[in-house]
Amino acid sequence: MSSTLFASSLLVSLVVSSVSAFFADEHQVREYEDWRHESNDEMIQALKQFNHIQSPQVESVMRSIDRRRFIERPIMNNPYWDIPQSLGFGSVMSSPKVHAQALEILKEHLKPGARVLDIGSGSGYLTACMAHMVGPKGKVYAVEHIEDLVEQANRTMHTYYPNLMEHGRVEFVAGDGREGHKEGAPYDVIYVGGAVHYYPFKLFNQINGDGRLIAWVGNNKGRQHLVAIDRPYDYHNNKLGNVSLSIKNLEKSKMGEYLVDHDEQMAKFYDTLKDNPMSVEHEMLYAYE
Repeated sequence: MSSTLFASSLLVSLVVSSVSAFFADEHQVREYEDWRHESNDEMIQALKQFNHIQSPQVESVMRSIDRRRFIERPIMNNPYWDIPQSLGFGSVMSSPKVHAQALEILKEHLKPGARVLDIGSGSGYLTACMAHMVGPKGKVYAVEHIEDLVEQANRTMHTYYPNLMEHGRVEFVAGDGREGHKEGAPYDVIYVGGAVHYYPFKLFNQINGDGRLIAWVGNNKGRQHLVAIDRPYDYHNNKLGNVSLSIKNLEKSKMGEYLVDHDEQMAKFYDTLKDNPMSVEHEMLYAYE
């Protein structure tokens, strides 16, 4: 075969492959374009269309709490696009899809009067959503280690949602969320908003008897899966796809074994509970050495 004929055949092959790939990914391209929304209502309609919002409770709260209010200076992107948004200070706000998924998984526990711990609260958007769901008799502690973000979230809530700040319904705390917040424990819900490399064992003892903890767990390449743990330690690994998150890592120093095999770590944790349910804290301290 001449070099000219070979080059022509290769070009045709590449063109056919490209066209096939285009049509194969057409739905994905259309789906991506559908996430470029201009309003809160458009964003919610898309989240419903793609099944990220599945319940009236989550739809209602996301309509009531406007995402734009929590991004003081949007950089380049519309705040309603389904992508993470920069908050400055080396932190970002998770995408609308991630927030919707978290609220769906937690909705049965975010009942009126519930107590909530929001770790890595960032902008305060999800804090506001959860405060709305637990009602005036509920309580949400929002822990964030970046003091500027704590002040910004507090200011946003007092400016746009002062009713959620009444009667101490929301309390912003500047601190290290890796230790939880024992002052408000036990909690019906603990949400770890920043991706971590390790299962947050230290937080388990701050969940009440029928509470739920969820956290994004993954490696340092930004690929995480959502883990939900209920008491009495009913483990769920909710794989909502390999979602690439550009969220700050709450693990600022070495706290434990690197997450190589999460099933192995959970098996180790179950063995600890089976042998001696009261020795959880001791075992976790051993794991963190």
